[in-house]
Amino acid sequence: MGATVKLSDDRPKVMQGRGTMIYCYSEYMVRQRLSDKLEQYRRRCLLQQHDGYALRFQILDSARASFKRIGFEKTRIADICRELGISRRIFHQHFQSLDEVLEVLWAR
Repeated sequence: MGATVKLSDDRPKVMQGRGTMIYCYSEYMVRQRLSDKLEQYRRRCLLQQHDGYALRFQILDSARASFKRIGFEKTRIADICRELGISRRIFHQHFQSLDEVLEVLWAR
């Protein structure tokens, strides 16, 4: 019989026993797959529940926060998309570039 100790990042650490190690690793992989599936579902729901205008304003709010945090020159489209959980394609459906985002923010 092996004892399992939970680490801070939820990965099981096996103290002893070969069978226990296989079981703990498979349990960890199942949890990882479930969390990945839940994240994908969350992103799909985000896109389905918001109409175009709401998503556009979320992009603007995220961009404003990124501009304040790291500056316009260092902000990339990928940073904004990662924060919202959207793809670059969806970003470009609303804005052509970061310059256009800045112009819209300036006009607000």
